[in-house]
Amino acid sequence: YLTSLTAYRWIQMAVPEGGQAPHQAPLLTGAENSARGYGGGLSPGEVISLFGGEIGPAIPVSGISEEIGSTRVWIGGLPATLLYAGERQVNAIVPYGIGGAEAVEIRLERNGEAANIVRLPVVPAAPGIYRKQGSVGAAAILNEDYTQNSLENPAKRGEVVMVWATGFGQTDPPGKDGVINADPLPRPLLPYSESETKKLREGFFT
Repeated sequence: YLTSLTAYRWIQMAVPEGGQAPHQAPLLTGAENSARGYGGGLSPGEVISLFGGEIGPAIPVSGISEEIGSTRVWIGGLPATLLYAGERQVNAIVPYGIGGAEAVEIRLERNGEAANIVRLPVVPAAPGIYRKQGSVGAAAILNEDYTQNSLENPAKRGEVVMVWATGFGQTDPPGKDGVINADPLPRPLLPYSESETKKLREGFFT
């Protein structure tokens, strides 16, 4: 049997003995902020997860490139930097050049074969804080001494913490596509969300 994702549903098709499974074109079914786990709009520089079927290699590949595992993605006509590509999920960085657009199209190609086009609105920012692996609500935060922040190991007031997050929009200096870290480190132009700050203040500080 061959399991395939079609129109948000998994279906099974019988494959004759000794035969080959029918060719499945790449299919995009959605996109979401990779940290917060839901969509709503794309912001410049945001790390997103694309979902679907046959959109990447059967054995997942990680990297920092415009092409990973014979998969390429364009957002608003601009090539997106990819971080991960698998059969059902691809992680990409939204190009900074989409800023100012009202909506953009997401195009994906796998081995040169195009998937369906997904169109999403553009927003100034779509902040999301990453969670610890396997955790429902605990944020991914390092304390000043680089130990993992937790209820058992909280940061003290006045200490510096490092928060893993994405979706803060345009930066100063302007963000550069394909560059993960560069000096001077860019700062978000927009103010931080009070709701996100409140979650940190109430959850992991003493």
